[in-house]
Amino acid sequence: MCGLLAIVETPESAGRAARHGTRGEALIDRVSHRGPDQRGTLALANAWLGHRRLAIVSPDTGMQPCRHGGTTWVTNSEIFNHAELRERVASLPDSRSDSAVIGPVLRAHGVDGLSQLDGQFAIVAVDEKSGGWIAARDHAGICPLYVGFHSDGTVWFASEMKCPIDD
Repeated sequence: MCGLLAIVETPESAGRAARHGTRGEALIDRVSHRGPDQRGTLALANAWLGHRRLAIVSPDTGMQPCRHGGTTWVTNSEIFNHAELRERVASLPDSRSDSAVIGPVLRAHGVDGLSQLDGQFAIVAVDEKSGGWIAARDHAGICPLYVGFHSDGTVWFASEMKCPIDD
């Protein structure tokens, strides 16, 4: 179990996601119980991503947000077929984590890459160049992914509702 918070832009909110970084830094700690082992955040030009990690697979190299080949992602996941996917993608981040295959699979296949992931997951992935993003969870909804809409047009995704809601 991991925790994530992602703030992404829409065409109507261009340039606004990064402005929420300070608030995101505080809010990601609301899900520290989901990921006590590592904490990572990253502000991009078109998104802010935060992650709390419970290190199970590849504890030394699976830090998130993951960033590779122009794609950045955060995830709460267990990808059962990660070894098989690892053999099918051309390039991977320097990590043995099961989560490391997600970005390259999405980069190669777009949203259709989600059907190649065998496992349970909640994912937010951002294309750094285009600003496009994908937010998804497994077909059974095992891993939660809540969505909220800020008045400035940004879209917020989180593992728990208490992350994007102000007190």
